[in-house]
Amino acid sequence: MSKIASIEFGVNNNPLNKDVLSLIDMFQLSGWSINEYNVIRFLPLRDTDFGWEYSPITEIETVYAQIREKEKLQELIGIALFAKDVSIGVSALFYPKLEKIVFIADLNRKTILNTDITDLTWYLKNIIAVLSQAKLSIEYIRCEES
Repeated sequence: MSKIASIEFGVNNNPLNKDVLSLIDMFQLSGWSINEYNVIRFLPLRDTDFGWEYSPITEIETVYAQIREKEKLQELIGIALFAKDVSIGVSALFYPKLEKIVFIADLNRKTILNTDITDLTWYLKNIIAVLSQAKLSIEYIRCEES
């Protein structure tokens, strides 16, 4: 059985009133990508059971339209993000009003050398850099591996 790790960020202040798409764009400008082998993995509208869908990268505007609609409906938004140069990815879950953001290290999980322990430091360093740039005030961080 493979391990899975998650990092949850509680956000208590979004002073620039960032929306999810602008945050996704900030991740992409910081070395992450939503494009894995010309496919985007995301949670569709009205999803209630984590039924991830896949769309070709050429349908990016359709995916973005669904994300905008999910945000209006205050639905959980999920999208896969990949660190461009190292093929490490996360399933990113953006809760309504960006009150909570969870990153699940389930896509080619980075581990500490010669162990099966997730390199949480790598994830924290690379994710916090973007959240700080977005001026999100982090109330708490919760890390878990199982």
